[in-house]
Amino acid sequence: MNVIFESKKHLPVYDMKDIEKEDFSVFFSSHKRSVIYVISDNDNLVGYINHSLYRGCNNGNFEGKVLPFEYIVDIQEIPALNLDSLLSETTQIDAVPVLDEGKFVGALVRSYSEELVAFDRLMNQIALGILECFKELVITFLKSIGVEIISFIGSDEDYCHFKDILGLSFSILPVGNTTGQLIIDVEHSKSYRIRECSQDASQILSMEELMTLSLIPFMKNFAQDNGLFFHCYEGLIAEKIDNCSSHCLLDGSSKNVAEAIASAFVCEKFSAGNKKVKDFLTDPDLSPLNENYVISNGVNLIMAVPNRGQKQTDNNAVFFYGSCLTYGLCVPEELSIPSLVRDIIKNTGFDVVNNGVKNGHSLLNDFLFILSTSFRHGDHIVIINAFSDRIRESLTAFFDVMELSAIMNDNDDKAWFFLDNTFHINHIANEIIAKAIARSLNLDTNSTINDLQKEVAFFDKCNSRSKIASKFVMEKGLLGTYREYLLSHKKNGYNGTNIGAVLLTANPITLGHKHLISYARRHCDVLYVFIVEEDGFMFNTVERMLLTYSVISDPNIIIVSTGNLMTAKFTFPEYFSKEKCDYKLSPQNLSDIHCNIFGSFVCPLLGITKRFVAEENKGSVTDIYNKKLFSVLPKYGVEVVLIPRLKLFNNSVISSSKVRSLIRNKEWDDLPFFVSKPVEEYIKSKWKKGN
Repeated sequence: MNVIFESKKHLPVYDMKDIEKEDFSVFFSSHKRSVIYVISDNDNLVGYINHSLYRGCNNGNFEGKVLPFEYIVDIQEIPALNLDSLLSETTQIDAVPVLDEGKFVGALVRSYSEELVAFDRLMNQIALGILECFKELVITFLKSIGVEIISFIGSDEDYCHFKDILGLSFSILPVGNTTGQLIIDVEHSKSYRIRECSQDASQILSMEELMTLSLIPFMKNFAQDNGLFFHCYEGLIAEKIDNCSSHCLLDGSSKNVAEAIASAFVCEKFSAGNKKVKDFLTDPDLSPLNENYVISNGVNLIMAVPNRGQKQTDNNAVFFYGSCLTYGLCVPEELSIPSLVRDIIKNTGFDVVNNGVKNGHSLLNDFLFILSTSFRHGDHIVIINAFSDRIRESLTAFFDVMELSAIMNDNDDKAWFFLDNTFHINHIANEIIAKAIARSLNLDTNSTINDLQKEVAFFDKCNSRSKIASKFVMEKGLLGTYREYLLSHKKNGYNGTNIGAVLLTANPITLGHKHLISYARRHCDVLYVFIVEEDGFMFNTVERMLLTYSVISDPNIIIVSTGNLMTAKFTFPEYFSKEKCDYKLSPQNLSDIHCNIFGSFVCPLLGITKRFVAEENKGSVTDIYNKKLFSVLPKYGVEVVLIPRLKLFNNSVISSSKVRSLIRNKEWDDLPFFVSKPVEEYIKSKWKKGN
């Protein structure tokens, strides 16, 4: 958790006499955990307006309703305050105003990740970002419902992006003109969309909904093409649960998880005698509200959310996706739905992976996560989420959708409870749901035939690239594990010195790579060599790491892998099809995710100040990638250095692709011109046999 001081000029501050005239819907669509600070004419603090209060005041009359701050501090008291303790123990407090001689001058605020602050708006931006990737699917969907004229609610920049992609297929009206057959809203969250747009709900789609509806038929084909079993479950819906109020532990005065678990009575009832659950709720390091962040150059990365349920075997698996209900927000990991299903099906040979996310309800998020997962023929995909009426109708046309509310209605266990909403349930409810899901999977122990399994990943297909400039992948906690890995390899004693980095696929490592490493090492005190961690190459990750070790002996050159996120197929997809890429690529439409992870997370952690790159063929994916590095990394204080490539006497370039060609053509005699002796010997020992 981070507590930061924000001066008054950087906060949303309004005079009491002006607030009735203001429209805060867009603000709260983007900042649900923030507040509007209300002052009087003479700069005295009156109180605040939060998301809940604003939603409840449809008439805009806030007189007598502005909320008082529970804590206010003087600026002189800040050094003596234990703010971390205050805000971690009192989880419902997100801001503490600061006064100087009685005047409001700023606030101490709790920093939240973007996922928690504005999940709806974030998913709309993700949907807009990947629109070009799935353009044809969107066009097909819109034409199937007879749309020709579209209105757009959003910024001018977003409007131009939307129109550039779909403008040739549809008539896109200017921003402000809402007379189209369909309105696409990128501006508001679900809480404000209908209220602010004032049109018939059937005419309005968020950008996220549009993309989700367009992808549903595609997901059906994706599952069939890859031999996957697809299961959809609608989460618990209050309106569909019999005697719902008898299972709710809040009396109406509390409105969120923080207020719920602060009550000893609620914790006792919710845990139903299970000490693990009770300890989990009351432990600040394990609580559902625990959030830890690293903030580097303004980029927030979630660090402390574990990936619940790593795949543990090479067998087939059941992959769970969804929101906090899937994740198991309010229970220990071993009592989440996926973990309980694992216990039930342990004799089938199937593994279970929990890919639920902690914040937000988004089927689009689930789809994108699925499309970035490597599956085996025969794997099962389970989605548990909330669906709008429109999405549910479309889903049921392609998949069987089971209602978990009906399952709970068929069970008379009175000890299952939820907190502030029906997705925040206890372990007893999880057990009921897990048993039902395990039965419906109908797993056959004979279906895990390992020798017939072939891993597949959607992002291997070059024509399905996207600009997923989002943070939804951060939710999975991949960076937390990678951080520990990097720290274990960090060269200590060199803080503040000249530290460089190179990133290689090394498939395999060549004399050209060695030239790059040697040049970089001469121009820095410590050099980190990152090897891409993906096994979709001729040489797998272990081989490439070991071969790099075999040709590098300098103690100040540290060889590490890129981990499962920094150069994964869903954070840097273009790289994995660079030899087949047949669409127009530029630094503008190349994803920023890899560059931002490297600049904001890896570099500060290891103290890296220089990134060395080799000169590439003009217009190639790697050349465009270099240009992206030059535009992004300096923002993080990292210099990018371009090095000319090593060439042979005939002016031909030394490259890994040439080495792989020599292997395929069995031209063993030419290998010494391209690779070091240890690499040559390894290649011959592996591929020359039987020549």
